[in-house]
Amino acid sequence: LDVSNVTDLDKLVMRTAMANLLDGVEVEHVRLTLTDSSDRRRTTSGRRGSRRLGTSATAEFTVQVSEEEFGGDIDDLESAVDTVATDSTTLVAEMEETAEEKGSSTDFSAMTVTD
Repeated sequence: LDVSNVTDLDKLVMRTAMANLLDGVEVEHVRLTLTDSSDRRRTTSGRRGSRRLGTSATAEFTVQVSEEEFGGDIDDLESAVDTVATDSTTLVAEMEETAEEKGSSTDFSAMTVTD
């Protein structure tokens, strides 16, 4: 995923997918910060150097909801966030499904989750 190509729809897909995986959380409770983390390096092949560009983005999700809005135990929410943060398969699958539902053609399948 290249930050310069991320659309508002893509951002909505990512926020919605995260909210869908967290009971009691709505999309408006999820903030998304995207950062360009591209790896730019030059390779030398033949007489002329060729430039290789690896594009990537870091997506940071912040879930901000009051205990009153959440309607449950905040510890349960923290546990659910930890689970999502360690399971890229579930989050990516939800993003792919949400993208299809919302009409986004972005391929989220190469995304990985790190905490």
